[in-house]
Amino acid sequence: MNVAKLLKFFVFLILISAANTNAGVICLNPGIAGFEPAAIRAKSLLTPPTKNVENAKLYIEKDSEGDFYFHSNYISRASDNPTKIAGFSELKDVDVALQNIVFPGIEPSKSDLLDFQVNYRDVEIILDQSVFDGKGNTALKFDGFENIRYSRRDDPPPTVTLLYNRGTEKNKLLKRTEKCCVFSEVTTPQKEIMKRLQMKKYQPKDTKLLSLIIDSSTEKTIKSSNLNEVKVDLNDKALANIEKQLEKMKGKTLIVLGHVEKGKYVINNSMGKEVVSVKIGDLRSLANKHNVQLIDVGCNTASLPSSQFNSIGVAARFNSVQAAELLIKAHNSSKNYAEFLHNISSNDMPVVIDSKIYEHTDIRANILSKPRWGSIVQKSVGTIALTLGSSITKTSMLNSGNQVVDLVDPNQQDQKSALQRALERMVRGE
Repeated sequence: MNVAKLLKFFVFLILISAANTNAGVICLNPGIAGFEPAAIRAKSLLTPPTKNVENAKLYIEKDSEGDFYFHSNYISRASDNPTKIAGFSELKDVDVALQNIVFPGIEPSKSDLLDFQVNYRDVEIILDQSVFDGKGNTALKFDGFENIRYSRRDDPPPTVTLLYNRGTEKNKLLKRTEKCCVFSEVTTPQKEIMKRLQMKKYQPKDTKLLSLIIDSSTEKTIKSSNLNEVKVDLNDKALANIEKQLEKMKGKTLIVLGHVEKGKYVINNSMGKEVVSVKIGDLRSLANKHNVQLIDVGCNTASLPSSQFNSIGVAARFNSVQAAELLIKAHNSSKNYAEFLHNISSNDMPVVIDSKIYEHTDIRANILSKPRWGSIVQKSVGTIALTLGSSITKTSMLNSGNQVVDLVDPNQQDQKSALQRALERMVRGE
């Protein structure tokens, strides 16, 4: 962190707090009037107060005015109480808030700044549901922090999260289901989805595998397993040949494994030229037509637009041997589709359920490649789609007893901020 930048923001917030308490307050007293309910929620989730930055935790929620309320368990040397911040409409950076929580009205020494720089990224950040709007977006900037938890007020304790960086967008916060390692965006109704998957029994004896991969290592892995393979002629009539097998599998399950390019399963020759292709949408339609439960696994399947099917997919290129091994593991140890999804995931390859759950009849997810250290994922390695039938809607979620909450949109246009006014006064020497 740039020390000059840290000090600059530190001075600005203190100036605003001193000059205009209506614009915001950095509180060293036991509490802030009007924020008692928020303080109660914070204290229920934070660990006991600490004077060590590495043990600090920070709870954040959005107040009725659209500003963020920050409540820490950190006690600075300026007070006997943990620091709180409220009422700064311009304060959207978690690192700036944390700077002012650790150094409220204190001029930090060089050693203080060094200690802060070393430890502040390890601070646990707990984000209340109010921080996000109904689409999972937020104006809060928490990039750089990896120890983040998401909290629903009716569902403690806070949930473990991942940050999904797609490369061109702001990091997306993903919350974990009750088991490793299936995630979804924060507004996705996880419990209803997992309940629905749990109700769908996985029947190994009624399950077959169709591999659209020509690779000796992958073929060897599959042949050494107890998965029953379906063999079809992969020629220019591949889809018709697959349909003949589907006609024989009514009420059963077919797992399809293949490489995907531009919405198609493709087989290329040694020169990289496409020799066989099957459109994924056509395959899913045929499975639905013949009442066959389809689990399709490939690369980039989750990115396909679909008005009929909600699938579970993975968003980057994937090693077909690794995919086959995960499928075999899931096939041998799953009693239902929720377990299948968990078993095909791992710490290194988390599965992320598609946020567009209401637009399809089934479930789509991404399988991501996660580094050994840290909680930011950037690469997806494949796709998996589960065709369950009957669409998932907000109405059905409400009827099932799970409340779907549309949160307040934080992306409001603020008028000229108190921070900007204070800066301008300083520049003018006032």
